[in-house]
Amino acid sequence: MTRRWLMAVVLSASAGRAAAQSTPAAPPAPPRTFTLVNATIHPASGPDIPSGHVVVRDGKIAEVGAGVAVPAGATRIDGKGKTVTAGLIESATQLGLIEVDAEESGNDGRFGAQPTEIHAAYRAVDGYDGRSVGIPVARTGGLTSAITGPSGGLVAGQAAWVSLADAAAPLAPIRAPAAMVIALGRNALAVGSRGQSFACALTH
Repeated sequence: MTRRWLMAVVLSASAGRAAAQSTPAAPPAPPRTFTLVNATIHPASGPDIPSGHVVVRDGKIAEVGAGVAVPAGATRIDGKGKTVTAGLIESATQLGLIEVDAEESGNDGRFGAQPTEIHAAYRAVDGYDGRSVGIPVARTGGLTSAITGPSGGLVAGQAAWVSLADAAAPLAPIRAPAAMVIALGRNALAVGSRGQSFACALTH
């Protein structure tokens, strides 16, 4: 009995060590406060700032300006030769819904081309994948959020406005639904929507 108990303890300890070795180390946490200095800043409103500072505290912009002081203990990042703008919004995309165009199992929110199809109940937020490999690529172009939605038919469904921030929660969108995707006008012919003839009838 004692021998079995000792063996169980040894096996448990070995399993614990193996689990600890196989668990990847967590990435280092970003600094809570950092300041980008000497960058050319194009603010959302007001004149450009040729050599300005941007203070970011707890993931949010706290101060922007030419004479902004670097807070004590903040990480300092030299932005000389760099350009800082307000985050861009992609207003019409299927980012996070279409992963590999030719692989149907990796796609969501793409419906057929029947002109009578109506998918008003479809919600992009339910199919959105915040781990999509396209999201980091979109961020390199300055995109910080996107309105992603379905396509196909007359009414494709409900689009969602999602954050593209690193580690953003896929189920915590900025706004959902953000819009109802409907194909109208001459371009509706490409998705087989009867909205093409409807829109033409309204203009004649």
